[in-house]
Amino acid sequence: MTIRRTDTSESISIGAFELAAVLATVLVLALVYYLTQEPAQFFHFVDWDGLQYYSMAEQFRAGQEISAQGPEVYRIVSPFIVSLFPTQDLMAAFFWWDLSCAILATVLLYVWLRLHLKSRLLPFAFTVLAVCTLSSPVRIIIYHLVVLEGVAFLLIMLGFFCIYLYDHSYRLRWILALCLVTAIGAATREACIIPAVMLPFMGNPISVTMMRKILRPWVITSDLIRIFFAREQVILWLPIICGIVSVIAVRMSVDVSDKFSYLDMVSWGFSDVGPLRYFASILNTFGPVILVIFFIPRFFTGFFAERQGYAVALTLFLVMSWSALGDERYFVWVMPIIFLMIGFVLERHFDVLGNIKLILTMIFFELIAIRALFEIVPTSQPMIERPIYVEALSRYLPDGWHWTETHAYNADPKSVLTAVGVNLIMAWVLWLMMRTRIAKPVT
Repeated sequence: MTIRRTDTSESISIGAFELAAVLATVLVLALVYYLTQEPAQFFHFVDWDGLQYYSMAEQFRAGQEISAQGPEVYRIVSPFIVSLFPTQDLMAAFFWWDLSCAILATVLLYVWLRLHLKSRLLPFAFTVLAVCTLSSPVRIIIYHLVVLEGVAFLLIMLGFFCIYLYDHSYRLRWILALCLVTAIGAATREACIIPAVMLPFMGNPISVTMMRKILRPWVITSDLIRIFFAREQVILWLPIICGIVSVIAVRMSVDVSDKFSYLDMVSWGFSDVGPLRYFASILNTFGPVILVIFFIPRFFTGFFAERQGYAVALTLFLVMSWSALGDERYFVWVMPIIFLMIGFVLERHFDVLGNIKLILTMIFFELIAIRALFEIVPTSQPMIERPIYVEALSRYLPDGWHWTETHAYNADPKSVLTAVGVNLIMAWVLWLMMRTRIAKPVT
């Protein structure tokens, strides 16, 4: 497979052997976690959300009206597909369907990163990280059994590829493909609409001159309308419209069994998860390596100035994830962007790939930070009295402390502070090792 790489005239070739090696690695890692992870003990290996999805699949199979609690009731695609499986074991159908989607999406993540980064090592390392991080789709599926993480991640990756291919060909078929992916995604999980929101901004339409008018809202509003609704730009809003239509159609066809309110959920999430908790969740997902983004002054702003679509996607994601109690699973949705940023810093600003000591140190730190070597703590584990330092370091111990203490968004303050402190110390060590290996002057 030969594809032209972003920002260069260079073409890359991803061979069948390379893809097979990546797929084999993902499969082996999935098998290891499958053999070592004890499933959750909520309601017969299904959590509360999973009960809703399972019930919806049964209703689809029986031809009944779809009724469940919100917002799960609006996520009808996976329950419908699972209801079509030729098996009586719906739990197994959910598990294998979502795990297959997660594995395919992870391989597509590798391809995505290879399209943008020069080395093979970094895309491969990021792909392994995407499997091994505690809240990865693969690990969450093995733990919860009935979830939507894999299919949602797959649809998000397909959305990113539709945008990439349109950006390199300007062919209408890729916009239409994104319309289809977004319509299906909006009925799968709300986050799947993120790529569609990126599309109108991919050409970097907002200029510095326009931003200087921010204090004159009537002027900047006129400029925005003129730019975003020009004749050639209107077509770029079609995927968003398809997503909205899909959401409305689903809401009109199902019955919400509780008094669900998205506004209530947003206010609850923002009030319950503070900035430190949210920051700790990011570090728990990506480890200290994400902080290399800030090792180069002005890289963050420069990256998004040249890629405004990514800036919009991350802003939307910030609102969606923070308001939903900061669940660490959600950071998977923006891995294609986060890993690109980390990769660009490591490739373009530091000479790290030839330093085996630095590479081994980064790998060691990441394995610790993301809890790659230990299972997700079972929910059935009793909360017994332990020394305070054991509870604080729970995430980094084999048996943990309790399920709630290994996830920053609902952990005690001592565990949150420890997670932030440990990651900052590891990032500081990386900076000390990397500062002498700056590849070119910082601009």
